[in-house]
Amino acid sequence: MATRTLGQNKTLHKLLKELRYDEAQKEALILGYTENRVSSSRYLTIDECSQINVFLQSEVNRLKTKQSADKSLKKYRAFILSKFTEIGFLIPVPAGEKQDYSKVNAWMKTHSYLKKGLWEYTLAEIRDLSTQVNAMANAYINKD
Repeated sequence: MATRTLGQNKTLHKLLKELRYDEAQKEALILGYTENRVSSSRYLTIDECSQINVFLQSEVNRLKTKQSADKSLKKYRAFILSKFTEIGFLIPVPAGEKQDYSKVNAWMKTHSYLKKGLWEYTLAEIRDLSTQVNAMANAYINKD
């Protein structure tokens, strides 16, 4: 039973660091993959280390995808809130003060196409909401 390679170990520790695993989490992960045989990466087999690295890489990829989606959601929400500001639903507040979103959320829960609050929309749903709010704001601005 050959132990993991130096390259595998470097990859393992790079991924663990990227995912911010602490020592207890690392040991639990290794124990799980080795069926409680070892708790240190030093004694992992090539296959065990490979399986752990594949799992950790998938976690890194999932995390990056989520962060990207969160960033996109934030941009859509900012656009939508800017439209509500344009039509007077939101009044800009000084830095450090908390914005009151009750009027926006009341509109969202009664008029938005899925009838739910702004922060409840997923990335797939918020694209259509953005289009709806933009059309509503443009109609409101151009009604005079």
